[in-house]
Amino acid sequence: MNLDSFISIVLGRRWLTILVGSIVVCALAAGMMFIVTVEVDVRNHFSEGDPRIAALDRLENTYSLTDTALVAVAPQDNTIFTQDNLATIEELTEQLWLTPYVSRVDSIANYSHSEGFEDELIVQPLVDSAGSLDDNDIERIEKIALTTEEIAGR
Repeated sequence: MNLDSFISIVLGRRWLTILVGSIVVCALAAGMMFIVTVEVDVRNHFSEGDPRIAALDRLENTYSLTDTALVAVAPQDNTIFTQDNLATIEELTEQLWLTPYVSRVDSIANYSHSEGFEDELIVQPLVDSAGSLDDNDIERIEKIALTTEEIAGR
């Protein structure tokens, strides 16, 4: 069979050619699943015992796994417990929720704090409307944030 006759057959039976070609591509792709694997773990790029892996392990033990993003805020006045800083963190938290593929945002601004008052259990964000907080509210937030195990030191 020469090239001219092959081209004539392909053009004459183009729907059959498309169908057979699609079946071959699907079969090859399905077979490649078992042959080709992709490792996306960052540890594959470093040798065993690399100090950067130990640092990564410490980071993951403190915060979370590597499939997350960490946004750390270091205010110039060395405390986040000011009205401006809490408002900035509250705005940043709201903006991070708008990031594509985000399913969870942990922040002091959206931490749900629970308090018992008489016969009621009150659950509300620790920081709510930071722009309108007074000094007593900020002191209360600081006390709770520094003594609550889930958020203290993070």
